[in-house]
Amino acid sequence: MVSDRILWSSEGYNALYLSAPTTKPVLSLAAPLATVVEGFTSPQSFSATVTLSAASTLPVTVRYETYRDDEADNPASVGTDYQAVSGVLNFPAGTTTQTISIPILDDSFVESQESIQLRLLDPTNSLLVPEQSKLDITISEIGRAHV
Repeated sequence: MVSDRILWSSEGYNALYLSAPTTKPVLSLAAPLATVVEGFTSPQSFSATVTLSAASTLPVTVRYETYRDDEADNPASVGTDYQAVSGVLNFPAGTTTQTISIPILDDSFVESQESIQLRLLDPTNSLLVPEQSKLDITISEIGRAHV
């Protein structure tokens, strides 16, 4: 891209003007919100789907990581509620879908819903749109029998 710029307006939003549009595909998480019910199976995991808007002729990579948002209403605890994951997803040329598996732990406590976050970072040969690069996952115990 050449001579791109972001303009800020007095209305509080911005506009991105591309002077040379890119042909790179966009990476995105399938949904911005998801729910998993804790304790139905053991071991249990949540699968997050990452997609490319179009197949690329080049290999695409993107880093990913779970993180705890301490500003969330009820953040889940690493090691008690879920196992933290991080790594690099590789999309060979022509591939448009990959998955990230997040282990969900059964802590045997009766709790309120808890949340964890997953984000995509540092893409190569592709682009990230902020609204499509984060996923809020709710760990719920609804429907779970407690003794």
